[in-house]
Order: sequence, then structure tokens, then C-alpha cells
Amino acid sequence: MRLGDSNLWSDNDDHSAIEMEVADFIVHPNFVEPFAYFDVGLLRLPQKVTFSDYILPVCLPNIPVTDLDENEGSLVTLTGWGLQRNVDITTSADLRRIHIGIFSQLYVCICWFS
Repeated sequence: MRLGDSNLWSDNDDHSAIEMEVADFIVHPNFVEPFAYFDVGLLRLPQKVTFSDYILPVCLPNIPVTDLDENEGSLVTLTGWGLQRNVDITTSADLRRIHIGIFSQLYVCICWFS
């Protein structure tokens, strides 16, 4: 695997990327191809990773979230190489990033189901 990579189709796109073997992996038990639901997993690496400006850990809650709206208004950063539906339904080669605010469940329900 490559850590710190920003382009999926180039091996020499960043001087900051490093290659590392994967010791083990766990796929989410509810993931079923070709659907994108539960498309998350865990990788166990054979050695510690040195973090940098380009290699950072994913921040996940360490306790169950009981109030789903407690972070409403907080800004989060989303990254990925996902589909570009508004372009031509292709996967981006370049890592994409967006800063977005968290909306309350009520707001989302009103927007989608009003």
C-alpha cells in the first residue's frame, strides 16, 4: 500500500508517499460488492507509521455517539477518490478534499423528505 499518495494512477506523483506491506486486514462484515454501503475496513501494518503533513490518522470517536446532533455545525474534512457523479460517473485519479459542516438529522430529514 502507499501512504501519503495523492494520485491513484501514478507511482511517482508525490515525493511524500511511502510504500508499506499490509500484515492483515478486516473488511466490514456488512460490506457486499458492488454496493458502496459499509465500504470501510481496517489494515494492520507490520510497523509503526511516522505521521507527516501528508500521512495522518483517521479520527474516530472512542465512545459510542448517543446524541447524533451534538456535533452540529462543526467543520469536518472529507477526502477520497470517489465517484464524480456531476461530471461523468468516473472515479477521480487525484485525491479530493472538501471542508463541510455537520447538519442535524432534523435538517437533513426536512431537506430530503419534506
